[in-house]
Amino acid sequence: MEQPASNPPGTLRRLDPRRDLDAVANLVEVAFGLRGDPDGQFVLNQMRENAARQRQEPFLSNLALPSADGYVWEDGGKIVGNISLIPFQAGLRPICLVANVAVAEEYRNHGIATALTRHALRIARQRQGMAVWLQVRHENQVAIGVYESLGFRHFGSVSQYRRAGETPRGTSPLAGYPSLVEVGERQRSEWPAQKAALRATYPPETRWYLNVDFNAFGPRAWYNPLNWINLPRLKHLSFRSGSRWQGTLTWQGTDTRADNLWLAMAKDAVQEEHVSRLLKVFMERIWNGRPLNLEYPMGRYTEGILSAGFELARNLDWMHYLPPQKWPLGVLRKTGTAR
Repeated sequence: MEQPASNPPGTLRRLDPRRDLDAVANLVEVAFGLRGDPDGQFVLNQMRENAARQRQEPFLSNLALPSADGYVWEDGGKIVGNISLIPFQAGLRPICLVANVAVAEEYRNHGIATALTRHALRIARQRQGMAVWLQVRHENQVAIGVYESLGFRHFGSVSQYRRAGETPRGTSPLAGYPSLVEVGERQRSEWPAQKAALRATYPPETRWYLNVDFNAFGPRAWYNPLNWINLPRLKHLSFRSGSRWQGTLTWQGTDTRADNLWLAMAKDAVQEEHVSRLLKVFMERIWNGRPLNLEYPMGRYTEGILSAGFELARNLDWMHYLPPQKWPLGVLRKTGTAR
C-alpha cells in the first residue's frame, strides 16, 4: 500500500449544497462507476434536482436544517474529493454514517480520502455517545486498509441483488420438490420467528437507508391507523418443511424505482433450492413486474437467489469505528490510501 502524502494538494472546506452538489454528483458517479447503475443514477438525480431547487429557491434552503452534512476537498477551484455525514437513529442511539468518500482518479494516493475521513471522525466525536459507521465495497481492500488504520472494524458483509422489471407471467407448477415442502401465506403464529430472523439479518445499525419498519410486518399492525396506508403494500409468503416454519419472504411496494424483498430464514440450514423456490413462487403469485431489490448477508443462499433470476449488484462490508482504547489486544494499525 502506498504511503499517503503528508500535505495533500488543496484544502478541505464544508459543502455548499447550492454550488457544490452538481460537482459532487459528477465526482461520485465516476469514482463509484455508477453510470450503468440504475439505483445509483436514481440517487444522483435526486442530488442534482436538490441542487437545482436550492439555486432556484435559496430562501427555502436557508430556512431548512439539513439532515446531512458534508465536506469537499478543493484544489484550484475544482472539487476533487468528497465525504458525507448522514445522521440517523438505531433505537435511542445516535449514529453517524460516513458515506460518499470519493476522490478524483488523478488525485488518489495523496491522502485526501484519509484526511476527509479523519475530519469526519472529529466532527462525529463532538457529539457524545454518537457511533460512527461506514459501508465500503468488499473488494476495495485499499480503502478497507485505510479505514482499519483509522480505527474502523469489520461488522459484517452483505450482498445486494437486483432483478429487472418485466411483464409478469404465470408459470407451470414447480416440480421435483419433496411433498413436505410447502410455500403459502404466512400464518399469524409464524410472526415471532420471522421478526427475530429479520432483526438478526438486518441489524438496526445497518438499516439506515432501507426505509422499513419491521413492526409493520406483524399481524397486529392493522391496529395502528398510521400503518393503514402502507399495509396494502406488504405481502408475506412462508416456506415450511412439514409443519415447521423455515422462512418468510416479504414483498414491500415502494414509490421509488424498485420494490424491496425481505428474506427471513430459520437458523438451521436450508437448501439453496428451497430459497429459490420461495422466490419463484413469489414471482408467480405476487410479483407485479416492477424491478426488485434484495439484500442478504454475503455468502448465504447466493446460488438460490441467482437461480431465481436475480443478479448480484455488489458486495459491501459494514465497518464501525472503535476508539483505540476499545481495540482488541494485538491489533496493529495499517497505513494506506482510500478512494
